[in-house]
Amino acid sequence: MSDKTKNIIYQLSASIVLLSAVLFSFSKEVAPYGLGVGSIGLIITTIMKRYTGKNVRGRRLANMQVLGAVSMFVSAVFMYFQLSYWVPFLLIGAVLTLYVAIMLPKTIDKE
Repeated sequence: MSDKTKNIIYQLSASIVLLSAVLFSFSKEVAPYGLGVGSIGLIITTIMKRYTGKNVRGRRLANMQVLGAVSMFVSAVFMYFQLSYWVPFLLIGAVLTLYVAIMLPKTIDKE
């Protein structure tokens, strides 16, 4: 799979996660499935786009990105069972993903 395809799947999955979080306000039955599908897409693409450098900081950031995607999946599970814990897990996943998106390119440029 090419990098362009991985990026498209990643962006599509992130859009589905965002739309599912908004959709929860209107349809609590459909939103967990969208969040689950989107987060699985994020997990798969982050695992496939692994950091291959030797920098310890880069490997740590790549692991944080996977942890953020897994946190979003846990959020989908909590949303499915109608537990309010899904909100903090989604927030944790979003913050980790944002942090990695900012710091990983800087780490790669320093190599």
